[in-house]
Amino acid sequence: MWSPRPLLLTLSLLSVLGGLSRLAYADASVNPGLADDCGDKVYLVKDIAPRCSSPTNDCDSAVPTHMVEMGGVLFFQAFDGEQGVDGGHGTELWKSNGQAGGTEIVLDIAENSDPKELTVVADTLFFVAREGEMYALWKTDGSKAGTQRVKQFTSDPSDFGLTALGNTLFFKRDGMGNGAVKKLWKSNGLDGGTVEVNAAGGMEYSNPQYLTALGNQLYFQAENPVHGAELWKSDGTEAGTRMVADLLPGLGRGSNPSELTVANGRLFFLAADPTDTLGNNGLWKTSGSEVDTELIVPAKDSSTLGSLTAAGDKLFFTVDESKELRVYRDVPGAELIRRFSASISQLTYVHGVLFFARANELWRSDGTKVGTQLVKAFDTTYSIPLIARGPGMAIFVVNSGTGYELWKSNGQTEGTQLLHAYPRKRTGGDVPPTDAIVSSANKLFFAATQLRAGSTQYTVGDELYAVDFKDVDCTAPVVTPCQDFMTVEALTPQGAQVYYLRAPVTDNSLAPTSLTYTPASGSLLPWSETVPSRVEAVARDGVGNETRCTLDVYVKDTISPRVLCPEAPLIKEAESLEGTRVTYDEVSASDAVLLKEVSYSPPSGSLFPIGRTDVEVTARDGAGKTATCAIHVEVRDRVAPSIECPGPQTFTVPGRSGGRVELPEASARDNLAPPEVSYSPERDSLFPEGETVVTATATDSGGNTASCTFQVTVVGEGEEEETPDKGCGCQSGSLQGGAVWLLLMLLPAWARRRAARLEA
Repeated sequence: MWSPRPLLLTLSLLSVLGGLSRLAYADASVNPGLADDCGDKVYLVKDIAPRCSSPTNDCDSAVPTHMVEMGGVLFFQAFDGEQGVDGGHGTELWKSNGQAGGTEIVLDIAENSDPKELTVVADTLFFVAREGEMYALWKTDGSKAGTQRVKQFTSDPSDFGLTALGNTLFFKRDGMGNGAVKKLWKSNGLDGGTVEVNAAGGMEYSNPQYLTALGNQLYFQAENPVHGAELWKSDGTEAGTRMVADLLPGLGRGSNPSELTVANGRLFFLAADPTDTLGNNGLWKTSGSEVDTELIVPAKDSSTLGSLTAAGDKLFFTVDESKELRVYRDVPGAELIRRFSASISQLTYVHGVLFFARANELWRSDGTKVGTQLVKAFDTTYSIPLIARGPGMAIFVVNSGTGYELWKSNGQTEGTQLLHAYPRKRTGGDVPPTDAIVSSANKLFFAATQLRAGSTQYTVGDELYAVDFKDVDCTAPVVTPCQDFMTVEALTPQGAQVYYLRAPVTDNSLAPTSLTYTPASGSLLPWSETVPSRVEAVARDGVGNETRCTLDVYVKDTISPRVLCPEAPLIKEAESLEGTRVTYDEVSASDAVLLKEVSYSPPSGSLFPIGRTDVEVTARDGAGKTATCAIHVEVRDRVAPSIECPGPQTFTVPGRSGGRVELPEASARDNLAPPEVSYSPERDSLFPEGETVVTATATDSGGNTASCTFQVTVVGEGEEEETPDKGCGCQSGSLQGGAVWLLLMLLPAWARRRAARLEA
């Protein structure tokens, strides 16, 4: 099956912080298209009409048709033989789970009741069945007892146009009291709840056609005597049933809207272009109101518009007798993709790719010119009468002229392979038995045939066949095993909530793939520095094929804790010469996961010496990672000493030039140790005669000072004033005068002794 170019698969996970310490990379291997041939696994579900009237002819055909799925069960119309002949019931409603034992008639309603228009509304299957010459509306839940007539109608036309809108069934039928004029009806599954829908304001309408559901509205074409056939809508109420717009004004003209197709949340349809004199159709779109109903492709730009096909946000269509393929997008509008020399048909949208047939060729388109390519060309005598949506790929029928083949394709040549070949019937073989391919219970169901046992030309007739999805797509998606590891940051002691980024997954089908994880994305993975969490990734394609891989995810704490110390120093008063004991508050510390401890060196309460000491603070988390900061402790002596000076001092010295005196010491004290005392002027200074202020300063070990002053008075003492000699020029002095002279004689000796003592 097909795969895009090899990619580098990045399987990555994100913590809630969005951070990863490592990405795991894996190389994607090339997936060579449908290289895994699943083989021919198509099987006959049941030979519903087993009667073979002649060994030289085809057996009876069940002709399964009108197939629809409800609740994992296939419902369909089938013929099991003539009524009353060998247990036959004629053409009735059947159901199947894909096994012969689970394939059975639901109810023998009447002789050849011909059930058709099988339509699922919620968990109820509605259908039209014939009773005698008249048709009635029926419903079933799949059981015999739950298969009941809803309402009998008196007119015989079998075209009801059953259409589901929410939990309500809409259809067209003759109106009450209006003869053969068809009106819109609705039903809740009860006779009394099956009623005609009237239009707002009593406006007349008739012949509703092309019933199409969009949102909570049913759109349809209806006729009015004044406006002709125009676009209408209804929500099932009288007030909500009205004409959308008169696109071609004029008495009874009508724009005749057709091919109502829902695409990208809006309704597209074909209707007459008012500007085209020939009345050719243009392409219109609407959201349900007159103001937003607009012509988007005029008739002059196209001819024979048709094959409207919804494709996601695009609408494909053909023009010029289906020889041109065009696409419409809101921007830039309608574009020509490619013109062909022959008509194209079977436009079928499968998971982003439009498949279509051109005679004997299978084509694909993504809505661009370069993306519109030939997939496979068959023999020129072949044709492709049917393309259907399968499990992630297109399933199509090829008419080889001598038989029929069932093929599968993902849009690539190497991804287009034969599923099953079956013969043509001897009678009626020109019409392919496979007119529909329906998915139910993970199987594809379709009508086909096979040769009778022992015969080379006669068949068992057209019967119900099936093939399992996994026998259509048997190749698992590609994810290179992710045996690797990743590291995610832990956020709490419990670990981290981890979200996974979807890894690219390649697959050979067009259906979206899924990638699931166990534990699921967003799970809390435990914190562990050594033991990883094992994550299993499972990639699944649209049919359930899967590939598994594992990834070891370590949820670790790789971020150191945070610790914050105060910038300002912690200042304490010294209590002794050895310092003081200092205690400090705990610092601010945190960790994203677990803060285990905060330690201090030296610890709080230690004896700190005078001066600055840095305390190292260490925060340690549960993973052993650390962070540090410092507390600056300063032990200071900030208390000044005290000092007391002596009182005023008076000294008498000989002469008039001053002298050295013996000053008393000041008394100084400090809280730590005796301070040093200094004097200004120094105590042994030469003091001049007169008054001198002496300053005594006490300085402690911390440099703190205290001062006091005291006054020193020096009195000089010299000879008395001479008295005129009254005789011989000499005069005996008194005893007092003799003492003075004696003191003067002894003064030098005293001064020398004083100096020697100070030096000592």
